[in-house]
Amino acid sequence: MPLERIVEFRIAAQIEALPDVIYYVGKTGAAMFEERPQRLARPRDPELAQIAKKLDEALALVAPYYTPSEVALPRAPLRKIAEELLRDLDLSLKDIKMIIDQIQELKSRLQIARSIQKINVKFPQTEALSVFIIITSRLQDEAAALIRALGGTATALGDILIATVDRQRAREAAAALGRLGVLALSPEEAEKYEGPEEIEKRLAKLSQDLNNLITRYREVLDKAFTFRKALAVVLEVYGKSAIAEGHETGQVVQALKAEIDRLERQGGELREIYRVLQALKAAGKASLALPEGFSLYASLEGSEGLTVDMGGAKAYVARAGLRGIEVPRQYLEDVASSLSVVASTLSSIERSLENRKRELEEVERTYKEYSIYGDEKFDEHRDLATVIFYVREKDVGKVDEALVALVKDLSININVVRR
Repeated sequence: MPLERIVEFRIAAQIEALPDVIYYVGKTGAAMFEERPQRLARPRDPELAQIAKKLDEALALVAPYYTPSEVALPRAPLRKIAEELLRDLDLSLKDIKMIIDQIQELKSRLQIARSIQKINVKFPQTEALSVFIIITSRLQDEAAALIRALGGTATALGDILIATVDRQRAREAAAALGRLGVLALSPEEAEKYEGPEEIEKRLAKLSQDLNNLITRYREVLDKAFTFRKALAVVLEVYGKSAIAEGHETGQVVQALKAEIDRLERQGGELREIYRVLQALKAAGKASLALPEGFSLYASLEGSEGLTVDMGGAKAYVARAGLRGIEVPRQYLEDVASSLSVVASTLSSIERSLENRKRELEEVERTYKEYSIYGDEKFDEHRDLATVIFYVREKDVGKVDEALVALVKDLSININVVRR
């Protein structure tokens, strides 16, 4: 069986348009995207990532009540599809949300009704005490502590708290329980509370109303759920495959170059200091004391200092704080030990410098290999990103047709390199 020829596509586009490139090409079913090399930078998130969050928020309301079916999506700009769906969802979900809110409220009332139903106690009526039936589970301990702080008693019966408090403090207790966020009923209110059976009947009717409403809006819901799934795939491919051509990659390169410059400068200064310390040791100096306010310099800008010739190695004595390479005073207290410290530090800097140079070479090599431009003109290519994908030669026509449609639909320019 003959091997099939594979064609590589590299496409650069504006970051906001790149998800559409992925979507249009992906709909052909013919492309396999290459993941971005680890050393290259990922571009910023496109605005579609925020639109995806808005869709999530909208669909989260109905998701527990509906199992969507997957439907065909049009080949159209992602933003256009998303905005139309958000508009349609805004209209349909208002009605759905109204019923869901009623269902949630009834479920809470049903829980309360079932808790009340479990009480099999007759409460004596007295003029001295007020009785509260406190419906709570999460804040039961806090409610009991509050009642006791007011001089009352509290007894737990499952998720219900039976509390008694002096009638003169009843209003204070009710207000405090309200602020705590628990429901407190009088025995009379509990007795009149709607029973579980009636609430369950109302719940069943509302659930049927919700099903009917969801069925009415099934078309837009199916499209919205399908689109959100497709958008998740597009953003995943974008996150794994898109290569930043602008400042994100430029920052990686410039940061490495700046670190190399810093290490080279630091190493050069330390080598000068090491030269001076070696000269002091060769001159038989175990230490060197300088007058207060003066320093020893390995190099000095200007001509304010006194030049010291130490066996062919020049150094300078001048006021502290001048521009130049200053030998730290502590290094002069023990020349031999300081030489050892400086040598060790130099060795560490040289290792770091070599590592950074290798890292920069690897980044630049990878950048030139994968970037559609490879010219390090990061400012010129700001807000551009590239994706690379592979297509069987027999399917190239499908991809070409999709790219033509993309450019027409979005009115954009894209750079395409085909190999």
